[in-house]
Amino acid sequence: MVTFHKTSDLTFLAQIYGTDKWGEHWYTPHYETHFRAFRKKKFNLLEIGVGGYDKPYSGGSSLRMWKRYFPKANIFSLDIYDKSPHEESRIRIFQGSQVDTLFLDKVVQQTGELDIIIDDGSHVNEHVLFTFHYLFPKLKSGGIYVVE
Repeated sequence: MVTFHKTSDLTFLAQIYGTDKWGEHWYTPHYETHFRAFRKKKFNLLEIGVGGYDKPYSGGSSLRMWKRYFPKANIFSLDIYDKSPHEESRIRIFQGSQVDTLFLDKVVQQTGELDIIIDDGSHVNEHVLFTFHYLFPKLKSGGIYVVE
């Protein structure tokens, strides 16, 4: 008999935590398909963009969703604004620009190899392309890079 656990249902978690990765965008079913192999593994995930713009206490919904869905993963994020109020066990946030190579190097030095990178940052084409070209080569072999 297979037991269904709600914490393994990414769409359910997206609804609980209030992230737009479900509903408006419908990303969670696709993420669940591609990320399933990582579910119970210890690994490093980086999400670019915390959400909530310049309000320190706004955003962070997807970070908490990832933390719950991946119980052994380290969840890292970066944002141009100070989002440190969202830091907690297994969630660490770096403040800086996704188009600053010195900053990105510092992030990768501190996180170690990254297995999943999700770019939900500025959504400016030039920024997305810059960050992809810079970080993709630093992605662990077999890793996944997502652009939203």
